[in-house]
Amino acid sequence: MNEAGHFLDHRWDKVSPISFSDFSTLGVGKWLNDEIINYFVQKWCSSAGTTLGLTTFFACKFLFQDDSCVNAKTGTLSLTDEKEVLKWCKKRQGALGLEFWDSVFIPIHESSSHWYSAYIDFRLKRIEIYDSLQETCLTNRRKPVLLRKNAKLMLVLMWLTEVLGRMRGEVVYLNQNGTTDWVFDPHSKVHFQPNVYDCGVHTLWHLQHVLEFRQICLGRTCCSEWLSFTDNMVGKRMRLAQEILQDCE
Repeated sequence: MNEAGHFLDHRWDKVSPISFSDFSTLGVGKWLNDEIINYFVQKWCSSAGTTLGLTTFFACKFLFQDDSCVNAKTGTLSLTDEKEVLKWCKKRQGALGLEFWDSVFIPIHESSSHWYSAYIDFRLKRIEIYDSLQETCLTNRRKPVLLRKNAKLMLVLMWLTEVLGRMRGEVVYLNQNGTTDWVFDPHSKVHFQPNVYDCGVHTLWHLQHVLEFRQICLGRTCCSEWLSFTDNMVGKRMRLAQEILQDCE
């Protein structure tokens, strides 16, 4: 990691807007920042071809009441909200170079101190929220659905799914639709982080899994050792760092 600091400025230009300061957040025990998350969402979703990977700034602008990403929006979202979402997502589709997409990945930065994500799959008709904090997941899975931490966020994601369905040219009706065949999991089962700082790495690995498997595969269900989760994410941090350094060459 220290050697990377000696890279000439023009080397970092190749992975703009990543700087060495951003790169250093891949160090052991550090929280990944927005630039690192956005870099890999952009790169991996551009090459994958069917996942609309949104930036870390989408959630705070459209899904939550403010930039803290703590309290999800409530009430009826307006036609203006819908137009802004469509404008943003069409621009993002162009930035990723996607002609077609059938799923959406949304990284969420809660209080600038914790990463988790949401995933919408139009093909499998699922909306899932992935949070690698064990206490958050297990505590809320035992609660009635409407009392769970992410219940309000799930309602906003249902609205977003309807909006993006129209963008895709299909009718998705989820509001007060008791007969829908869509599945909603506000606290999906994931591998838990054993510390407070590996959430960003887990979030990027969630993205890897949905790109590869369209779901999170745990334990023996993950057929790729390269993508399997472990309690020690140091090796995965190194692989992310190596990928950026290779892109600098």
